[in-house]
Amino acid sequence: MDTTTDAGAGTGETGEPITDEWCREHFDHLSSELAADFHPTLARMRARCPVAHSDRYGGFWVATRYE
Repeated sequence: MDTTTDAGAGTGETGEPITDEWCREHFDHLSSELAADFHPTLARMRARCPVAHSDRYGGFWVATRYE
């Protein structure tokens, strides 16, 4: 299982804010950057991309809302 967390820019690791690309493709539920901005990030994901696929940890789906 791949447990790397080097998603690159937009993860907050470089001092940059979490980007929409990070939310859609590199979402890392264990990142300290997400923990610091959890609710606003999930609200943004619900509005822009309610179902996303992350390439982290071997790949997984993130569903932020359902009907």
